[in-house]
Amino acid sequence: IKAYAKAFGGQNSATHLVIKVNHPRKEDVEFFERELGHQAGYTLITEQMEKSRLNALIRLCDVFISLHRSEGFGLVMAEAMALGTPVVATNWSANTEFMTQETSCMVDYQLVPVCKQYQYGEASHRWAEADVDQAAGYLKRLFEDKAYYREKAEAGRKWITTRFSPEESARKMRKRLEEISAKEDGVDLRS
Repeated sequence: IKAYAKAFGGQNSATHLVIKVNHPRKEDVEFFERELGHQAGYTLITEQMEKSRLNALIRLCDVFISLHRSEGFGLVMAEAMALGTPVVATNWSANTEFMTQETSCMVDYQLVPVCKQYQYGEASHRWAEADVDQAAGYLKRLFEDKAYYREKAEAGRKWITTRFSPEESARKMRKRLEEISAKEDGVDLRS
């Protein structure tokens, strides 16, 4: 929300912010409504969506943004790339396994203490705080520079559909299973 507001101001009628949230609590919806109240155009989607509808939504969006603090694999980011939707995301966590500066808009971050938020309470726990100004710069550039937009959209689509195709994934799995099998040859697995 902050990156969008910095990129386009609160009254840009040429853009529209869509936020999709799964299983929000009442206080989550109140937070979004409070934060978005000053924005000119936004849609908050809280309903569960079938995969085909969610993919259609991602395909219709001009940009997918994930300024996450920590991420598992980042499947939705990979799916957005495969659909040809440029992705702006925190350059932190598992999404860096498939996202690069060439294929996406990778946002710098600072590691900050979690501070007993959510289920995490250890003083040593850290998560990423994305650089909102840099993210806003990416959003603005993707909006204004059509060649840059096409470059990111095509590079992301090509990267994911080539490197993570079912055939390439099967090849990698087969190779890894053969490596494991070779290591186990001659080893008594019953011990």
